[in-house]
Amino acid sequence: VPAPTVLSLGDSINNEEIQADSSISRIGGTRRQDDWRCELLKTGVRGKGGAKIEFSRVEPLQGTTYLQAEAETKETAKKVLVCFGPEHAPLEQRLVELALEEAGNTKPKPDMVLFCAFQFDEEASKDIDETNWPGVALLKAQMNMDLQTDDLKKGNRSSESFWLIGQPDIE
Repeated sequence: VPAPTVLSLGDSINNEEIQADSSISRIGGTRRQDDWRCELLKTGVRGKGGAKIEFSRVEPLQGTTYLQAEAETKETAKKVLVCFGPEHAPLEQRLVELALEEAGNTKPKPDMVLFCAFQFDEEASKDIDETNWPGVALLKAQMNMDLQTDDLKKGNRSSESFWLIGQPDIE
């Protein structure tokens, strides 16, 4: 039977204070993000007109909070930093801002920053589209919803788990 009262966070439990740290913040997503990195390496990113961005490597990025992977394209060996959005919420403007700040502090400078998400917040999408960073391409990649459902995946899923999205071509 649940207790009808709840202790406030300010109260101590068993006369011990609760110490919070940031180590737990990345534990839940690492297995899922590992699956996404493997899928990104295997399938690449589908672009406009059948074009495809393929990667020679996609590896976890150490020492960062908002960027999860570093990749290298096959054809021209461009450095790509990858930011995965949340699993059950849209990628938000604040995450874009923090990821771009982290990307700006990496050396050497990336050639691309790839934001991968199941959904994009309208403001986050606008920030990615309108940010002008000379020499660095900012791309949005929609993630296939099959990546959310491990137990329901089709065995022979099409090779389009990630695809570029952007503004319509209007003259």
